[in-house]
Amino acid sequence: MKRAAKCIHKKLNEIIEGTLQQVDAEACEKELRALVESVALTLAGETMPAKLPLRAKYEQDDAFVRTLCAVQAAVIEVLRPELSEDKLREAVLSVRDAFRGITPGLPVMESCRGLRTLLEEGPGKNPDDKCVLMWRLLEGVLTNTNEMIYAHDANGVLFFINAPGLEMLKYTPTEMRPGLSIYQFVVPEYIDLVEARLESPGATIRSPYSIEVYARDGCRIPFEIDTHPLFDDNGDMIAVVGVARSLVLERRLQEAISRANVNLENLFESLPIGVLLANPDGCITNANQMAASLLGARDPNAVIGNSAIELWGGEDSETAAALREALARGRELHQRFIGKTSHGTPLKCDILAQPLGEGAKAQGQLILIIDISEQLELQRSLLQSEKLYTLGELVAGVAHELNNPLTSIIGRAELLMRGSLETGTRDRLAQITEDAERCKRIVENLLSFGSHHEARKELHDINQILADTLQLREYQMRISGIAIETEFDDAIPPLLVNLNEMRRVFFYLINNAHQALESVRGRPRKLRIATALVNDTAQIRFEDNGHGIPAEIQSRIFDPFFTTRKIGEATGLGLSVSYGIVNEHGGNIHMESEEGQGAAFTVILPLPDEPGPDA
Repeated sequence: MKRAAKCIHKKLNEIIEGTLQQVDAEACEKELRALVESVALTLAGETMPAKLPLRAKYEQDDAFVRTLCAVQAAVIEVLRPELSEDKLREAVLSVRDAFRGITPGLPVMESCRGLRTLLEEGPGKNPDDKCVLMWRLLEGVLTNTNEMIYAHDANGVLFFINAPGLEMLKYTPTEMRPGLSIYQFVVPEYIDLVEARLESPGATIRSPYSIEVYARDGCRIPFEIDTHPLFDDNGDMIAVVGVARSLVLERRLQEAISRANVNLENLFESLPIGVLLANPDGCITNANQMAASLLGARDPNAVIGNSAIELWGGEDSETAAALREALARGRELHQRFIGKTSHGTPLKCDILAQPLGEGAKAQGQLILIIDISEQLELQRSLLQSEKLYTLGELVAGVAHELNNPLTSIIGRAELLMRGSLETGTRDRLAQITEDAERCKRIVENLLSFGSHHEARKELHDINQILADTLQLREYQMRISGIAIETEFDDAIPPLLVNLNEMRRVFFYLINNAHQALESVRGRPRKLRIATALVNDTAQIRFEDNGHGIPAEIQSRIFDPFFTTRKIGEATGLGLSVSYGIVNEHGGNIHMESEEGQGAAFTVILPLPDEPGPDA
């Protein structure tokens, strides 16, 4: 409460300004300041004075009450941004209690007192049966409705609020004492509207209208108001009966929808893939900036209105034909496009189209454009690395085989030259030695080319390497209908590995599983990848439910150039290279397979001995 008191002292001028905007009280500014200071002292623990200098400035109670209501509203609005909800509620209730002791109750107009008595006490003594039935009907409506029903006289003095209304406003019947002004409740921004309605009886019929009112704890509640004037026999308005429907849920829903729309728009624009929306005729109705960039357009507006079918090298291209059929039949589409778009921009992408609806009733298509240029370049780079690695292995093997006979030739030639030889023979032996030495130097160069110098190993999170590598194939596998399950053990510490080589191993094993599952038909296809800490080693397991590996060839799968696929489809080097890389890291690869039941490859890597990197 002390914080609220300090805030009122600090914002005193702002409170006075807010009060004067609601009521004409410039002549009472000094007294208003004294009142606000008294409110602050009350929140700090002191008692509100029973007599206020401000009261002497007003002859009429209604004008005095109106000013007090304005001060309360100004104080509440000043405290609102400064306090938490709980602290604000506590402070407002204390302010209400302080003003309750100094606010006089306003008298209800004489013409409304009978109606007030009826609403409070019922039909009275000895009513006839018709009167009792009518009262029960009215009582049922007043107590069982979900809306707030209220009544006030022509001066705005409330004389009735039903039980649901009291609950909405967080008042008890005792706290809602007779003589409260409607200005006790109306939020300042809506006072002019309420006054305009009161000044003209006919205006009160122009319903509904929306305002916000204060609950007892200062909470602002939006209401939709329907009002109806009551006239006496002379045609003079004596009271206004209002029905107020809470808009809290509606406002919350609108805010939620608004936030959802903003979030969706932000997501739409920030997605790293191109997004197009097309109507059933294939006309693009919306596009994000990424789609425009991939297609080579200056901005999304340059794409909207164009045909989605003609973007892919013209309406006669294979992609255009596939998209045209997908739109016509309301079907999904997975299509790879490598070529130039209608804007003349080279593009390598996967196109995923999803119908907005079912079948022929689809309202168009959601078209995703996924740039795969980096993925294809990485795959090409990995393939090239595999080829170079394999060539190095081959060259190193050949060089080692040639080195032994060359050494023998040079040695025997030198032995022969130590004996007594004719000059011609010695010259020929010298020529043999020289040529052999030349061949040896060539072999040494080949060995240098084929040798694999130890690359720098550093500590890396093996789970992260695996997750990053999986992303390269995950999309293609999901398009192929292959489910991917992962289970990574966070207990595995960072391992001392060469990042690029370990990525190559994981890529080979994931790619092999993908190719093995491509031929599976008639049952779900699944690849499960799991890591675990087992006996001071990290184990990475790749398990598929493909056709498995026949027993007769399982012993040869790690041999170089061995493959079960057709010539030209694979080099047969992936597993052998992977085996060499893992072995160089001090680990091993195990294979388990049963024909028809799938295969599992387990990479086993040692934990690091020292916590630092090893060059």
